[in-house]
Amino acid sequence: MVKGLKEIWRDVQSVVLAESRGIDVPTVTVLRDQFRKANCHYKVLKNTLVRIAIQGTRMEPMQSLLVGPVAVIWSTESPSTPAKVATQDRQGE
Repeated sequence: MVKGLKEIWRDVQSVVLAESRGIDVPTVTVLRDQFRKANCHYKVLKNTLVRIAIQGTRMEPMQSLLVGPVAVIWSTESPSTPAKVATQDRQGE
């Protein structure tokens, strides 16, 4: 699993971490779909695995943010798309 994450994140353009506590399943389903449509990846991963996978990489400084249930959203295509999708106004959905 860690080897796979390291390989996937080798060409990562940006990463967004989002606390996933308190988000209901229908909302997560909509979010995953929106990220997928924007060519982003959304996964809830074990913090320990993420810490190991980012050790010694340019992503290592985000280790301190891996606390509690965290969703990891990333793009290998765009440095701004994950943040744009994550911060969209979803009122009325």
